[in-house]
Amino acid sequence: MDLEAATSIPMGTTIEYLATTIGSFGLAFYMSWQLTLVVLSTVPFVAIAVWYCSSKVQPNIDKQSLMLTQAAKFTTNVFGAIETVKCFNGQDAETWNYARIVKEAAKYYVRQIYWNSLQAGILKMATMSMFVQGFWYGSTLVSSGKKTPGEVLTNFWAALMATQAFMQIMPQVIVLEKGRNAANKLRAVMASLEGPGESTSMHTYESPTSCVGDINLKNVCQVSHYLLRSTD
Repeated sequence: MDLEAATSIPMGTTIEYLATTIGSFGLAFYMSWQLTLVVLSTVPFVAIAVWYCSSKVQPNIDKQSLMLTQAAKFTTNVFGAIETVKCFNGQDAETWNYARIVKEAAKYYVRQIYWNSLQAGILKMATMSMFVQGFWYGSTLVSSGKKTPGEVLTNFWAALMATQAFMQIMPQVIVLEKGRNAANKLRAVMASLEGPGESTSMHTYESPTSCVGDINLKNVCQVSHYLLRSTD
C-alpha cells in the first residue's frame, strides 16, 4: 500500500512542484539577482534546519514499519492457533501483547508527525521573513531608480512562488520515504525468492535409463494372517 500510494499522486505532485521551483528561481534571478539573493538570504539556514528534521523522520518510519510487521505476524500466529488461545483463555494476554506493539508503532508515528510539523513551521517562518526582506530591499531599489515597481514585484513573486512550491514538496517527502522503504522490502523478498531457484537449477539429478529386475511376493497370506493375529 505504501509503495502504491507513493508512486501515484505524491510522485506526480513532487515532480510538478519541483519544475515550478526551478522555473521560478530562473525567472527571479533573471529579473534581479541582487533582490533574489536578499530574499533568499535565510534559505541556507532554513535548509540546514529542514535537513535536520528530515534526518529524524526516516528512522521513525523504519521503526514504525518494523512494529507494524511484528503486529501483522503476531495476529497471523494468534489466528492460526485460535483454538489453543480459547482453550487456555489467553485472549486477554494476546490482546495486551498486540496493544503493546501497536502503541509502539503509534509512538514512532507521532514522532514522524512532530518532525514533519516542525519542518513545515520553519518553512512558514522563512516565508514571512522573505516578505519583510523583499519589500524592504525592493523599496530601496525603486527609490534609487535601479528597478521599476513592476520589475521588483515580478522578481519578488517569482522568488516567493519558488519557495512556496518547495514548501509543497515537503509534505510529500514522508509519503515518498515510506514508499521507498516498501520498495526496498519488496526487492528483498523478490531476491529471496529468486535465490533458491538459482541454487536449485545448479544441481543435476541422474536417473537410470532402465530398471533390471523383478518384484516377487512370497508368503503374503502368512504375513497378513500374522498381522491379523497380532492386532487381535
